[in-house]
Amino acid sequence: MKTIKSISSFLAGMLLMIACNNNGNKAYNRNDTTSTVKEKINKAAGTVKSKANEAADSVKSKATSYREEDFVTDVIKSNAKEIAWLNAGISKGTNKNLKSDARSMLTDHEKMGRKMKDYATGKNYKMPDIDTTNTVDINNMQGRDWDKAWVDKMVDEHQKLVDKFERNFDMVQDQNLKNLITKNLPTIRSHLVMVKKLQGELY
Repeated sequence: MKTIKSISSFLAGMLLMIACNNNGNKAYNRNDTTSTVKEKINKAAGTVKSKANEAADSVKSKATSYREEDFVTDVIKSNAKEIAWLNAGISKGTNKNLKSDARSMLTDHEKMGRKMKDYATGKNYKMPDIDTTNTVDINNMQGRDWDKAWVDKMVDEHQKLVDKFERNFDMVQDQNLKNLITKNLPTIRSHLVMVKKLQGELY
């Protein structure tokens, strides 16, 4: 709606400028008649209406194509994979801070996962099939090299999750889902800060 209002305001201003120029410009063509001015005004008005309709159609199209279910199920899948990585960090990581951070983040991700699944169940969304058996694909590495590969992955995945939450917030209409995003986004951002700090320590 803001987009439509902005376009309408801009074009209305252009319409006013046309009228003023026709009345006040000293170089005004004497051959222009009242009917010619009216034609220009009608043409500008038609452009305003056309642009407003285009903006409305665009907004409607986006609203129609966007599905909150897709966002929710995508978050559930991404979160399950992050949990697999966090468990691997706890069991296979060699850096003390890495293991400690992984434990802290795991608690938050498990809680978020439960909340998202409860929301999906309440909406009768079809739960995605999730297989995390081969999610952690760095087990050919050892020691510090494994730790560095792990933290790189965690920085990348948390950045993607933050972007996903931020990108979808304005499109989500259901208030309960908006509340879930609002509640969990600061936590995911804090995780991103945490793993970036760990990344700096390991490199």
